[in-house]
Amino acid sequence: MRRLLRLVTSLIATLLASTACAADFPSIGGATAPAKSTPPAGALDVAVGATPIEFDEAAAAQGLLDELALAGVTIEMDGPLSSVALTPIALTVRAYADRLAALRDTPPSDSALPYATFQALFGPTVIHIYPDRHTLDGTLHAMHCGWAGLQERGCQLSTLHPAQTFPQDAWLIVFAGEALASPDTLWSVHLVAHELAHSLTWGEGPYAAGEGAFDYVFYAGQPFVMTHTEAFGVRMGAYAYETEVARANHRFWRQELTADAIASWALDALQGPHAESVRGYLDDFLQCVTQNRPDC
Repeated sequence: MRRLLRLVTSLIATLLASTACAADFPSIGGATAPAKSTPPAGALDVAVGATPIEFDEAAAAQGLLDELALAGVTIEMDGPLSSVALTPIALTVRAYADRLAALRDTPPSDSALPYATFQALFGPTVIHIYPDRHTLDGTLHAMHCGWAGLQERGCQLSTLHPAQTFPQDAWLIVFAGEALASPDTLWSVHLVAHELAHSLTWGEGPYAAGEGAFDYVFYAGQPFVMTHTEAFGVRMGAYAYETEVARANHRFWRQELTADAIASWALDALQGPHAESVRGYLDDFLQCVTQNRPDC
């Protein structure tokens, strides 16, 4: 949680630098006051000295887009881009970049290098946002469509992904915009972190044929993993693995568990009495992942 609070502070500084003003952004600490998709009309009730200042939504959104571009993340959105919808994405990518940089023996001095490390591991990513949707299909708030958007057949349904645009050499993830602009920003960050982690569970994509499908259950062993899943603070995929019946009914339960494990590691969201031992396993697992070793 402390890591996420630091990220929020850093992100707001980025936005202020983009807009030269202060703005009302949602808290990362859980359910808070509803996030605003647009600021109040006219001058905000914030002043530097005695001078009221106005919030420049377009500049704020562009600042976030520029930061995400450093990580190889491109945003497509039906309608005007919203800094509120972009905020949980930027927070999550920054968290991943920071954690991956920490795995290096020597932390990079260039602030752009952590994002380059993120892009080198995850590959290029296109995120398509539907701003007026609460869910994509009545149930799902997001879907990772796989490499070029063609690995998940559901994304080829115009009801789920109406734009039917598919990148040639990038991952495609689609989000319901209202899920990203949720008053519970922490939940939105968990959702984004889980979906991004699926770029490491699909396999192939930017990796060679037959590579890249990283599996935490395979690496740490099913007995250890299943005994300690309560340590995951991110549980977006728990429906698929938390019980024996669920695992029997979900063919890809290991991918869902691995995505929750990676997301919990990235957000420093491990919890409970076994958090430290699980963190040690996940540090080793992500070292293995960054080296694309066959044992993970």
